[in-house]
Amino acid sequence: MYYIPASYDGAYNFIFSHHGGTYIDPISLMNKHEYVETRSTAKNFLDRLPEAMQKEILQYRKDSNSRSPNVRWSGYRDCPFVNQNLIKEYKAIAHVDNSGRYAMIYKIMVSVATNAVRDGYAITASEIVDLIRELDMETSQRYATRALDVEADRALEFAYRNL
Repeated sequence: MYYIPASYDGAYNFIFSHHGGTYIDPISLMNKHEYVETRSTAKNFLDRLPEAMQKEILQYRKDSNSRSPNVRWSGYRDCPFVNQNLIKEYKAIAHVDNSGRYAMIYKIMVSVATNAVRDGYAITASEIVDLIRELDMETSQRYATRALDVEADRALEFAYRNL
């Protein structure tokens, strides 16, 4: 069945009739609610957000950096955002196949991201990746070529959305 919008003699032209209710002006509705195009080419979660939300997060990151300038670390051992219990758990399964090794790496990433955001430090995905790469180099050395920045970015997205 095809629909051609027209008014035919003898037909019930319901689409052209107005039987009470309030008229909705589509132009004012579209002006009120900005259309956000999904960005399939976006490389990180920040690019997928509406512009206003991007500005808020960037401002938050700037404010966070000014509040926590003294946070420094040299690796995952002395990073204040790394849960050392998760590191112990990962080291216990690092050389065991089918142990959920990569799921544990992602769990560590989410933990680092949420701890940093909760403490007001604007951690970046590359900082999280550096911590994980160091851990991987000392243990299983299986993820040297894996694109960890995608998962680190998702961990940051989770942290910002849920805190």
